[in-house]
Amino acid sequence: MAFCPARFGNSFFTSKDVVAEPAVKSAGLFCFFDPTTDFLPFFSGAPFPFFASVFTTPALFSPAFFVLDSVFAIVLFLSISASDRVPFSQMPDQQKRGNRAAPTPFPGGIAIVGMGRWGHTLHAALTAAGIPPLELVVRTQKKQAPKAVSFRKARFDAQLLWLCVPDAAIADVAADLSERLPLKEKIVVHSSGVYSSEILRAAKQAGARVASVHPLMTFPTLTPVPLVNVPFAIESEKSIAARLQKLVTILAGRPFLLSGAGKPLYHAAAVMASPLLVGLATAARAMATQAGLSPEDSDTLLQPIMLATIRNFFSNGGPASFSGPFARGDVATVSLHLAALKEHPSLQQVYQALANFALETLPVKNKQELKHQLGRQPILGNESERT
Repeated sequence: MAFCPARFGNSFFTSKDVVAEPAVKSAGLFCFFDPTTDFLPFFSGAPFPFFASVFTTPALFSPAFFVLDSVFAIVLFLSISASDRVPFSQMPDQQKRGNRAAPTPFPGGIAIVGMGRWGHTLHAALTAAGIPPLELVVRTQKKQAPKAVSFRKARFDAQLLWLCVPDAAIADVAADLSERLPLKEKIVVHSSGVYSSEILRAAKQAGARVASVHPLMTFPTLTPVPLVNVPFAIESEKSIAARLQKLVTILAGRPFLLSGAGKPLYHAAAVMASPLLVGLATAARAMATQAGLSPEDSDTLLQPIMLATIRNFFSNGGPASFSGPFARGDVATVSLHLAALKEHPSLQQVYQALANFALETLPVKNKQELKHQLGRQPILGNESERT
C-alpha cells in the first residue's frame, strides 16, 4: 500500500493502483498509481486547471503558467493554513507525540546530521514521538544547537543517518561518511526536495542503503514546525521503503512514494506553492501600496476578495468564478491598468503574464483586442488545443 496525500483542510486519502476519491476530486488532486512503476502525484481535474496544465500543455515553462497558478495557490494557502496549523509548542500533547504506540522501524537508532531549520523540527518530532536521536551532528558548531557534536567527534553509532544539511553539502557529507566509517549496516537518508538518492552514491558504494525523504512543508525559522499531516515524498530502495514510510507515520506525517526522475518537477511545484507565493503576494501588495495604501491596509483590503475568489473557484470551477475586466472584455480598463504599471516594469510583467494566460484558459470577451492591448502573442498549446 502506498500513500498519496491530498491536504485540503484535514482531508487525506490513501490509494492503491488507481484511485479518484470524490473528496480528492473536489480538491483537484488525483494520484494515479501503476504497481509496475514508480508512484507519482499528478494534479488534474477541472477544479485545478492550472496545476493540470503542468502535465497537459507545452506552456508548462512559461512565466504565465507559474504566476497564474500561484494566484489560486496563495489564496488557498491563506484560507487553510492560518486556521489549522499551530506552533509546535502550542499543539496538544497527543499531536506532539505522533504515533508513540508504534515501535520504531529503526531499532538501531537515528542520528541527525545538520541542525538547521529542518534539523530542529526533525529533532523535536522524533523526541516527541518517543524516539529521540542518538546523536546530533554538525559540521560547524552552532550556538543554536548546543547539544550537537562536531562531525569530527561524532560516533555515528546510529543505524539511520539522516542528513539535514543544505543541498550543496549532501554529496560532500556522504563522501566524508564513506571515508570515515563502515557503512555496510547503515541507512543514509537526505531531505532534499530536488535531488534523488543518487547524490548519496558515495555512501551507497561504501555499502549503505540510501533514500531521500522530503517533508512538503515550509520551515521559515529554527522554531520546530508540527509535522501532523505533513506530506513526505519518499524516494528509496525497495528494501527500506516500507520502514521509512512507517517512520514518517510515527511522526504523524503522510508518506507517499516518488520516483527520482520526478523530483525536480515535484520540487518546482513545492517552491511555487510556498516561497514563490511570497513573491506573488508581495507583488499584489506593491501594486496596492503604489496606489497610496499602507502595506498593512493592503493586506487587510485584499484578503476578503482573494478568499472569496478561491471559495468560488473550488465550489464552482474556474470559468464560473472568473470575473472583472477580462471576463467582460473591458479593453479600456485594462489599458488604464497597463498605463499605470508602465512606471513599474516588474509589476507590469507579472500582470501581463497572468493576463495572457487567462486569455488562453478562461472565458474572456474581446480576446483579440485584449491581446493587442497586452502587446503579446497568445500562449499556444498543441495543435489539438488550437482547433
